[in-house]
Amino acid sequence: MSLENRYKFLKKMYPSKLILIYYDKKVVSCYLDKKIFLYLSNDISRIKEKNISYLLLDGLEIIESNNYQNNNYLLYKKKILINEVLLSAVIKKTIK
Repeated sequence: MSLENRYKFLKKMYPSKLILIYYDKKVVSCYLDKKIFLYLSNDISRIKEKNISYLLLDGLEIIESNNYQNNNYLLYKKKILINEVLLSAVIKKTIK
C-alpha cells in the first residue's frame, strides 16, 4: 500500500487527527497534514504541546496515538488554509 493511499484511507477514518507516517527513517505526511507538520517544524513534541490529536504509523501499525479533548487540529487547519490564501494573493499581486 503506497504512502498516499495509506494516508487517504486513515484520513477517512480519522478526519480530525493529524496523520503522520514513519517512512524511510523519518516522519512524513501528505497534503494539508504535511503543511501543518511543516508549520510546527516537523516536531512531534510541538504537536503535543499545541494539543493536536495525531496518529503515528509504521507501515500499517499504529505506533502512537494521542486524542485530546480540546483538539486544536481544526484551528491549525484553518491557519494553514488562510496562510495559503493570503500567500497566493500576495504572489498574484506581485506578478501583475
